Amino acid sequence: MKLNNIFDSYWDLSLQNSPSMATFYGVYDYNSKLESYGLKSGFKSHQTLEKYYKKVQNVDVASLDTEEKISRSLFLEDVKSSRAYLDVPSHHLALSQMGGVHTSFLQIANVHPFRDKKDFEDYLSRLKGFSKQVKQVQRHLHRGIVRQWVLPTNITLLVIAQIEKMITNDPQKSTYFLTASKSFSVLAKNQKSKVNSQLQEAVSKHVNRPLKRLVKYLRKTYLQYTRESIGLCNLPGGDDYYALKVKQNTTLDIAPQEIHEIGLQEVARIHSEMESIQKEMGLSGSLNDFFESMRGNKDLHYSSREEIVEHHTALLKEMEKELPKYFSVLPKNLYEVQPLPEYQEKEAPDAFYMPGDSKTARPGVYFVNTYNPQTRGKHNAEALAFHEAVPGHHFQISIAQELQGIPEFRKRYNETAYVEGWALYTEKLSEEMGFYKTPEARFGKLSFEVWRASRLVVDTGIHHKGWGRQEAIDYMVNNTCLSKENIEVEIDRYIVMPGQALSYKMGEIFIMNLRKKLQEKHQDSFDIKKFHHELLCHGALPLKVLEEVMNDIDFGKN
Repeated sequence: MKLNNIFDSYWDLSLQNSPSMATFYGVYDYNSKLESYGLKSGFKSHQTLEKYYKKVQNVDVASLDTEEKISRSLFLEDVKSSRAYLDVPSHHLALSQMGGVHTSFLQIANVHPFRDKKDFEDYLSRLKGFSKQVKQVQRHLHRGIVRQWVLPTNITLLVIAQIEKMITNDPQKSTYFLTASKSFSVLAKNQKSKVNSQLQEAVSKHVNRPLKRLVKYLRKTYLQYTRESIGLCNLPGGDDYYALKVKQNTTLDIAPQEIHEIGLQEVARIHSEMESIQKEMGLSGSLNDFFESMRGNKDLHYSSREEIVEHHTALLKEMEKELPKYFSVLPKNLYEVQPLPEYQEKEAPDAFYMPGDSKTARPGVYFVNTYNPQTRGKHNAEALAFHEAVPGHHFQISIAQELQGIPEFRKRYNETAYVEGWALYTEKLSEEMGFYKTPEARFGKLSFEVWRASRLVVDTGIHHKGWGRQEAIDYMVNNTCLSKENIEVEIDRYIVMPGQALSYKMGEIFIMNLRKKLQEKHQDSFDIKKFHHELLCHGALPLKVLEEVMNDIDFGKN
């Protein structure tokens, strides 16, 4: 059996076992189902991986071309990584303000098609399955109490507040209802009334009831056992788990302490560049005084929610004009700029990107947080927009989806160090492209860079060194220009997504060093378009694999 045929079979089975993922990727065969969050389902998925591991191993390596060898290597390493996680009880922490059963369903609901009566019936079936998922997650939380794997107290309180906002007395005002009802126009007149009633009943019975039970459990029972500590190092066996998360998110064999030191060095370097801008702007005082003046400058902050969306949209239009000068391939799929949903905005970061789907022509969405606009700086907008949309996430992820001749799992591969490293690299690239024309905008770029560098310090501080929440907040207040409100949101994010914040700076440093090495090696023949093409045309790769691929570029050939 040919290798890519094996991968096609594996991908088809993966979508069958994860109906939500299938819907997200434009495969609608399983739209009436939701995946199980039970342990048996997890073990079954791993058994499937092991089955395909043997098949892939048995393929003759000598018969494979370069891309097939990359695919083989990635798949085998994924299985090995999956094995390492088998003994980690991370399912006991499967709920947070950044994601969980309460938000993941709505993310899928937003891409669930509503074209005809059958689609509404599928959605109703999914609503019924949602209540089962909530029960499974509650069971995981409860069993975690015995194993002393519990959420921090402050995270639990954030989740409670978030879920309470999702529960409505009137089902017709529920986001779970409105997501479907806005498409009622596709139904025949004699169908609308019945579907309307069925949706209201399903939301009341299978959404509001289980969410109310979950909130009651969290308040009355779970909060008695939550912990004041916030790091993985404070959990039994948590150090080993963090080591796995560091490897997963950096794709490098590097110790948390070394990352901590790199972070401190990067923060010091960026501070030096900030001080130069401070002098250029004629501002006296310490660097912290400079931070405070930028935080308190009302002229640098937005006055309305609408202004945020309009500004980011305009910046991206300007960026699109410059792309052909630096890239030989542009993505075909489109993107939109939208405000973050209100149920999520208070606990969410400044922005994030939701991938589209090239198969169904569903555009990517660049979500900007418009909550409390007076705390969000205009001078940060360029770096943020270019990172999340183009030439950052939308650009890279869309190109990967549109690649030809590689298996589907490669097109959807989400190697965080590569994905986030690329997006952070584009923030610096944008300066080469002629952006950040004012000292305020250049400061905004550096403020984002020092934010990412400080993550190396704070993430390892929390999960390796055992820092408390206030210690982490104080470090970022003293070393970044983020508002206190944003910093608190960010710290809570690092608490529940251990290691993920490391991927940005570690990936960017690796890509910048790789580019520098190739420029020195090829000198006059180095071509930035070719560098970017090779960097993007293989999909997201582990950094060491990326290095091997890039070292083979012949800049002398077109």
